[in-house]
Formats: sequence, C-alpha cells, structure tokens
Amino acid sequence: MNIQQQDTVTVVEFGQLADSLDLDALDEMGGKLISLVSSGTATTYVLDFHGTEMIGSHFLEILVRAWKRVGERDGQLALSGLTPFCTEVIRLSRLDRLWDLYPTKEDAVAALQC
Repeated sequence: MNIQQQDTVTVVEFGQLADSLDLDALDEMGGKLISLVSSGTATTYVLDFHGTEMIGSHFLEILVRAWKRVGERDGQLALSGLTPFCTEVIRLSRLDRLWDLYPTKEDAVAALQC
C-alpha cells in the first residue's frame, strides 16, 4: 500500500496487495487504511487499484468500513484504476452507488479537487 498526497487529496495505491487471498495480509492492510481515514486532517481520498486484478468480498467489506469512516468526517472517497473485472464486482454489489469510479487516479484527483 502506497500513500501519496496530491494537493488536498490523499491517494492510496493498492497494487497487487488488494487481490491477495491471504486474509491476514488483507486485515493488516485494512487496519492501516481504516487508521489512515480515521485520523489526521485529510478527508478526501482516492483509492487507486491500478495493478489489482481481482477483489473479493473480504476486501469489499474493508472498503465499506473505510467509506463509513470517511463519511463520519464529511469526507469524500472515490475509486480509480479498476480493471473490468473489479468494476463488474463493484457494480454487481451495487457499491458503485456509494463511490464514484474513475479510469485513472489523475481523473479522480481532478474531479475531487473541484
């Protein structure tokens, strides 16, 4: 998990870690993500999935928990860089109603800075 600050937006890049089947690794990453969105002054986040081939229900649960924490702070959360498979999983789960989806992190950052 790589974290970058781009102006007022915090970008979290997951890469291949998000499609891990190792639940302990996912839980560790989830804990870091929840801690990040729960503390500090940042309230606008882009979760970038460039390099992630698949996501499962365990990871979706982590994303929903993070989204709730961001919402408690009146923040915004968007997803970017999803493969067609990951996009389909998000849409079939109807989670695209919670998050805006962008093709690239640059598109998401630009949209959230408006």
